[in-house]
Amino acid sequence: MWLTFAKTLNRLHLTLFYFSIIIFSIFAFNTAMKKEVSMPSGMGGYTQILIIIGMFVIIYLVLFLPESNRRKKLKQQISQMKPGDKVLTSSGIYGTIDFISEKSVYIKSLDSKLEVSKESIAAVLKNQ
Repeated sequence: MWLTFAKTLNRLHLTLFYFSIIIFSIFAFNTAMKKEVSMPSGMGGYTQILIIIGMFVIIYLVLFLPESNRRKKLKQQISQMKPGDKVLTSSGIYGTIDFISEKSVYIKSLDSKLEVSKESIAAVLKNQ
């Protein structure tokens, strides 16, 4: 869970960095254009707002929507787990489900049995 949060945060920082560069470039270009040629004032302000709104839509589609879909898919997989399925915990432990309780999962990993919370399951690897 923390690993995916860190990855999402890293992608968010990169996206905001690129977004700030693009916005700065738009305003710098617009300022340079106003000095050279006066633009008609009819659509000048609206195009900047539309570009900014478009950038937020692109950020949502690229960054947040795939992560939301991945979380929904993992939540569905966790709710459909059954004993015998192989899982990967967020700490990197592979194991086979032995018993499932309401809030935790008991997994066997080699010779040891572990009790982990359902939130710490990073992936459900179905038996093939």
